[in-house]
Amino acid sequence: MPSWGRFAANLLERVDSGSLTGTALAAAPFTVPTGERWVVYAIGVRWVSSATVGNRFVAYQLRDVSDVVLLAAQTGAAQAANLTINHFYTLGAARDAAAVGGVGGFSSIQTPFPGPLILSAGEDLRISDAANVDGAGDTARAALMFGRFKL
Repeated sequence: MPSWGRFAANLLERVDSGSLTGTALAAAPFTVPTGERWVVYAIGVRWVSSATVGNRFVAYQLRDVSDVVLLAAQTGAAQAANLTINHFYTLGAARDAAAVGGVGGFSSIQTPFPGPLILSAGEDLRISDAANVDGAGDTARAALMFGRFKL
């Protein structure tokens, strides 16, 4: 691991939630361990909506150690029932740019970050359907691309 002064850093890592229901994903945040700081460069979410009718808005929340929401954003483009869509949150993305037949043959929606997301120890990043249409029936898989800094 490279070292910069007192910081040891892995400049690009990936962490994956595995496949979960929408409810389970929202309840299983990506939490920064003690003694670390993360700089999140991108979030990727593959959301598979069930047959339950309703518009889903995939969202992320950055929360502090007291569970206070520091930053929240969601796609402005809705995901209807019976669809698989890749949602990408990253720097430089076009706002809610939708692409049919994108990554892996699935449609995709891009949403920009305001800047790299910097999370300190104990803070977490949660991903959910802001409309909470069918948390038990929808399935999702999320991954973060981030730099890990050991303090």
